[in-house]
Amino acid sequence: MPAPDHRHIPPPRLAPYSRKAIGIAEERSERKGSARIECEDLLIGLAQVGRGVAATVLTDVGFDPATLDAT
Repeated sequence: MPAPDHRHIPPPRLAPYSRKAIGIAEERSERKGSARIECEDLLIGLAQVGRGVAATVLTDVGFDPATLDAT
């Protein structure tokens, strides 16, 4: 059986806040000189957006993105 052709799968539709979180993560990774978005960058992006389940969970466990430095 041939391997599935993933070129025909449409990209996921992301909510505006999800796109913003990914943008923040991308900017953080670029500032660090990385070509990849690391998990920490994405989590920080989600927390900084401040909306949604991820931001709520991170806030509930005490994460405060305002305490981060610029790196």
